[in-house]
This record gives sequence, structure tokens and C-alpha cells, in this order.
Amino acid sequence: MQSQNTTLTDLRVPDFGDTDEIELVEWQVSIGDEFSKDQELCDFVTDKASFCLEAPQAGKIEEIFSKNNTIVKAGDIVAKALFYSTQ
Repeated sequence: MQSQNTTLTDLRVPDFGDTDEIELVEWQVSIGDEFSKDQELCDFVTDKASFCLEAPQAGKIEEIFSKNNTIVKAGDIVAKALFYSTQ
């Protein structure tokens, strides 16, 4: 029988290169929502492009620190997620 381990992890703003202003446009999930691997969690836009933050593995949103339409910087922690892994 497999057991499920969990890891509480910071979700950070990716580094989009040479840009000072990154807007977190919209969350696609809410606190308490479970998500699957590769699911879009939130959308960012810069002066050059738009990007989405995808889940690297399945998990659950525990906390959200940055609201929709907020200016953030690369490396900022925008949420905490509990990632699931099976062993």
C-alpha cells in the first residue's frame, strides 16, 4: 500500500528576465482548492508578455499572500501550497 507524503512549499514569482514590473493578474485557484500537476494556478503579465504559474505536482492551496491585480517582483512568495507525493 502506498502512503501519501506532503510538503508545504512557497509558490514564488518566476524570473521573467529583464523586467521590473510584474502584475499578478488573476488566481485560478482559491485557498483550500486542490489542484493537479501542470494545472494553471495564477496568471502574470509584464510589459512584454503574459505567463501562467503551473503546478509542478498535485497539491492544495494553503495560503494566498498576493491578491489579483497586484504588482509583484521575481522571487516574491505569492502563496503556500501543500504538495502531495506518493511513496
